[in-house]
Amino acid sequence: MKTSQLITLILSQFTTGTRNILRGKHGSRMSISGLSSCLLLTVSTITLAETFNHDFEGLEQNRISTFTLTDGNLSAEFVDGTAVAAGVASLYRSGTQSWVVNPMGSSPQGMSAGSGTITFSVFAKRMVLFFRNENATMTSTLRVIDEHDGIIQDFSGTDADWLEVNITRNDGDALIKSIELINDGPAGMAVIDDLMFSTTAAPNNSGSPASGGGGGDSGNNDDDGGGGVFPYFLLVLLSIVLWRGKEYRQNVSTQ
Repeated sequence: MKTSQLITLILSQFTTGTRNILRGKHGSRMSISGLSSCLLLTVSTITLAETFNHDFEGLEQNRISTFTLTDGNLSAEFVDGTAVAAGVASLYRSGTQSWVVNPMGSSPQGMSAGSGTITFSVFAKRMVLFFRNENATMTSTLRVIDEHDGIIQDFSGTDADWLEVNITRNDGDALIKSIELINDGPAGMAVIDDLMFSTTAAPNNSGSPASGGGGGDSGNNDDDGGGGVFPYFLLVLLSIVLWRGKEYRQNVSTQ
C-alpha cells in the first residue's frame, strides 16, 4: 500500500473515531484500534525506507584499504579499492573523485588484489551506480550479488562512456547485498562513481548524489518512504489516539 493511501485511511479512521467519541458511540473503540494499527504500519514503513547516496568527493582514501562511508542511517563498506583523484577527467562522472580498483599487483595506490567489494549495511531493494574503464585495452567486470551470495547480474566495463547500472528487485526477489568490481587488466583503472542504494524501489535522487560525500533523500515521492518530521508527527498522533482510547475505555467501564 502506498504511503498516500495509508494517510487517506488514517484521516478517515481519525475522523470517524473522533466523531464517535464525541457522540458517545461504542464504535469508537474499533475506530481507535484501526487508526492505531494504520499509524504503526505507516511509521514503520516510513522510518525503514531509506536511501544512501555518495559521489566519493572530499575523501582522503588514496591508498588501497578498507573504509566505510555513511549517509544517514545507512552505510557501505569498501574493501581493496581507493577513493582517488587521479587527475583524469574521464574517470569522474561528477566532481574530481571516484572509487577505483587497479589490476592485480603493485600500483601507485599500493598492492592490489585485482578486485574490490562494496557491501551495504542493509539489503537493498534498488541500486544505481555508474561504471567505466580507463582505457580500451583493459577488461573489467562489475558483479551484483544478492543476500544469498548469488549473482544477480554481471556487467562488462567499457571506456566509451559511463555504463549506468540500475537494478530494482521485485517483491519476492532476493535483495542486493554487495557489489564486486574485478579488474583483469592488463593496465588501467576500473571505476565506480555516483553510488546510490535504497531500501525502497521508488526512484530517489538516482545518479545525482549531493557533492561533498553523501547527500540524502530527495523525499518528494509518495512511495519513497518520506522522512523528515513526518514520522514524528505520526508518532505524536498515535500517542494522542492511544491516550483518547484509554480515556474512552475508562469512561465506559465506570458507566
